[in-house]
Amino acid sequence: MTAQEGSPLRVIVEMAALKGSAASELQEIAESIPAFQSDPDFAPVPVLSTPDSARAMSLEEAGEETVIVRGTVSSDQMDALARRPGVEAVWEDTPIAAFEEIGEDTVFVEVSESAVTTPCPIPPCDCDPGTPKGTLDDVAKYLGADRIWEMGHRGERVVVGVVDGGLTTPSRVTGGKIPRVIGGLKADWGKTALWGGHGEMCATDVLGIAPEAELYDLRIPDSSDQGSAAWISDAIAGFQWAINRHKADGTPQILTNGWGIYQKAWDPVYATNPNHPFTRKVVDAANEGIIVLFAAGNCGGTCPSGRCGSDKGPAKSIWGANGHPAVMTVGAANAKEQLIGYSSQGPAALDQHKPDFCSISHFKGYFDSDTGTSAACSVAAGVVALLKSVDRGLGPARAKSLLKATAKTIGPAGWDQHSGSGIIQAAPGLPEVTERVKAASRALSDKDTTRDRLGFSAYAEAIKDLIASQGTATPLTIAIDAPWGFGKTSLMRMIQERVAPKKTPLYKGAHPTVFFNAWQYEGESALWAALVLEVLGQVGRQLSLAQRIKLQTRLAWRRLDRTRLLRSVIDSLTKLTLLVLLGGLAFAAAHRLLGSQQALGWTAIGGGVISVLLGFYRFGRRVHSDLLAPLDLKLSSYIQAPDYRQKVGFLADFRDDFEALVEIVTDGRRWGRWPLVIFIDDLDRCAPPKIAGIIEAINVTLSCDHCVFVLGLDVETVAASIEARYQHMRELLVDADCQDRLAVGRQFLEKIIQIHFRIPRANRRVFEQFIESCFGEAEQRVEEKDPAVARAESLIKAVQRKGSSRKDAVERVRSRSENDVQVDRAAESVARKDFDDSEDFRRVINEAGSNLESSPRRLKRFINVLRLRALICEQRGLLESGVIDLPLLGWLLLVDTRWPRLAEAMRSDVGIVGRLLEVFDKRSVIAREAPDEGVPEMAEAYEVRLALAELLADPIVEELAYSNDLERLLPELRSLTQERLKAHDRLARVAA
Repeated sequence: MTAQEGSPLRVIVEMAALKGSAASELQEIAESIPAFQSDPDFAPVPVLSTPDSARAMSLEEAGEETVIVRGTVSSDQMDALARRPGVEAVWEDTPIAAFEEIGEDTVFVEVSESAVTTPCPIPPCDCDPGTPKGTLDDVAKYLGADRIWEMGHRGERVVVGVVDGGLTTPSRVTGGKIPRVIGGLKADWGKTALWGGHGEMCATDVLGIAPEAELYDLRIPDSSDQGSAAWISDAIAGFQWAINRHKADGTPQILTNGWGIYQKAWDPVYATNPNHPFTRKVVDAANEGIIVLFAAGNCGGTCPSGRCGSDKGPAKSIWGANGHPAVMTVGAANAKEQLIGYSSQGPAALDQHKPDFCSISHFKGYFDSDTGTSAACSVAAGVVALLKSVDRGLGPARAKSLLKATAKTIGPAGWDQHSGSGIIQAAPGLPEVTERVKAASRALSDKDTTRDRLGFSAYAEAIKDLIASQGTATPLTIAIDAPWGFGKTSLMRMIQERVAPKKTPLYKGAHPTVFFNAWQYEGESALWAALVLEVLGQVGRQLSLAQRIKLQTRLAWRRLDRTRLLRSVIDSLTKLTLLVLLGGLAFAAAHRLLGSQQALGWTAIGGGVISVLLGFYRFGRRVHSDLLAPLDLKLSSYIQAPDYRQKVGFLADFRDDFEALVEIVTDGRRWGRWPLVIFIDDLDRCAPPKIAGIIEAINVTLSCDHCVFVLGLDVETVAASIEARYQHMRELLVDADCQDRLAVGRQFLEKIIQIHFRIPRANRRVFEQFIESCFGEAEQRVEEKDPAVARAESLIKAVQRKGSSRKDAVERVRSRSENDVQVDRAAESVARKDFDDSEDFRRVINEAGSNLESSPRRLKRFINVLRLRALICEQRGLLESGVIDLPLLGWLLLVDTRWPRLAEAMRSDVGIVGRLLEVFDKRSVIAREAPDEGVPEMAEAYEVRLALAELLADPIVEELAYSNDLERLLPELRSLTQERLKAHDRLARVAA
């Protein structure tokens, strides 16, 4: 919607800025741009790169990044603004609207000749949004959600971000309508619902399918705006908030978007350009691992919304990010399996194969009739949340493939441009999800080990010698630094094994050690308490019985409150003396009155009567107790042992108590001879906002004498958390010229860490040895569990050696066995070994090792999934028939793992492989035939450059054109066809 010449125009400006610049600095830069009126209420948003890859590279070299600001500019100054230094691009701020279809601009109420624009492509079409076709409960039953509920899965632990007009929730505002809202973009999240309650309709529909999911309120626009007027810049801010939150704690896992543009004329650039900043931000979210769903739109050709104008029907109704390959594009049908006539039709402007599928609309939910493709999109988001609560590893690409594969066809067989793959189903997708979870549980273990498979022994020995040296001063803190999955825990266990060898007595060659997982105690007070309990528990297990008794006795004596004990002794002796005197007086009186013979008896009787009478007084109970037990000192009440299990928040006297404990534990024959070695692991596994607090809690103990602390952490992650916590101190602690964005965090860590050991990446030879060690792990477990299985396996191999296939060998052994279960397990083991020993399998695994950053954890996961897919192929006879090729299975899994955007693009167009290969060939030609300086370029080379530029017009091709790893791999996929890819994709959905 371009403004008239000279009138103010809302715009989004991309500008270059130094990395790590504060929002206030960016705002100042924006305000200094002539002719541009910056919006101070819009926080600048970073974007990954400019559309120009060469410019992006130059920005990277200059230490700069691209950020988005918002404001207004006179329409006749827009081109001049784009040419300003530091401005990368200027875009109009696109108006957006909800895809709900009951309102004044809706041109249909019922099916009639006047309402129908084009014939229904999949008759009969539903063009009556005002009449619900069942309730939300009916929709849940139709989709099979109720069957998943019965299995105990209701969307728990899944958070859905509702990007819409806002939500109200009872916990935040009186009369709030939507439960389970836990946070949001704006400070007043959960308090405002604009767009006529459209966002609350979407939230209701999500929870109707996944009742125990939780919600984020990502409201657009600001509450200062009125009605349903909204702008895409607000959506950019909402997506950035979701991305930042996901990086912090893994939520939201899903974003549902029931809005978009109705006409291309609203913004022709956004409608068709994949490089628009919002579309790039949506791709950022998908790359982060967030599952993004968009409503297809309400401009289907049969009975379109009145807002569509002439943009309706096939190829003219799905615009911008709503039709991007990285998202799920959701059309609409009703529970009677009728296509809704206004559901937008593909192909989309950015993807030929849209919509992906349909979901359900036109039912009684929040409103008397929840309508539009927005209601359908929200129902689909609920289905994804339900499946993700079963399998937490369900990601964007596999979720989309799963829903498309299990959709119920209502149009032509397969995919069509009107209904996509059909109407999604919840229950039919469950077996594939649960099969993947069950199968994965039998894979390689990710448990830490003291077995050296990565060449860590030398590191462990050196650190152990440092700790054990008599010349090492304590306290000492050693950081074992490495990214996630690189073996920090295993190295720490190896150090512990050397510092405290098994069967070596404590103080006679073994140090007292404690292994502590910080992430289990993410509160500071809980961590202090738990640390003391772990020291007592773990060190206690390293001591003999006599040593344990001695430790507890010395600790009790050290904690004894001697002053209080002395007062109690004096008090008890005073009372005893008083009783003796009273007794003597009573006896003397009785002797004088009664004579010596009866005095003793009457004295005893009188004392008893007096005791009973005293019991009726206010202090009688206590005095009575004193008479009966004057010497009961109750020693336990004077021992100051903090009750850490009940009073985890109590820090007073903690340090003194901890030092006392360390003094006793490290004593041996001389205090400090055997330092206590405390291993604190998984600091970077804690939620990022809490890492800094936990570091502070640990810091309380780090200066304790005669302790060595070994911390397992990714220094970059921990420093970033500290940086975020003390951002306000950056100007005070860091020089103005310092470009290190983690300077404060690093300085903090430097103060508490004396030795920083960064685990080196394993070289290729060592990593190949690690791969070999992985291959035998599962087989060893099988043989150890059941000798009968091992015997059956030997028989199968013997028959194989005589020339029989594995399948025939298994059947022959089965015919002679009385236990089919043992034969099945043996057959599985033989199949696995055959795969592991094959040259193709080893070649794929070795290539994967170099493409997965030499991460042991990632490689194990890759081997697990590839083994599982290969075994499924074997069981179904797909390898023998040639339907599935083992190396191709591995290469495609590697593409899925390392280049997910390429994998998604291949599913709709496998020709991208050929185009990338052509790019690599042309690049090599240009490099080989580059003319000498001063020599004109040959015409042939010029033609090659032109052809290369044409290929690079595809943004995915451009993104991957300089990946050397991909250049090595792609020739393996040269013969891949769409049909073969579909067959392999089926396995990817079952075992990802």
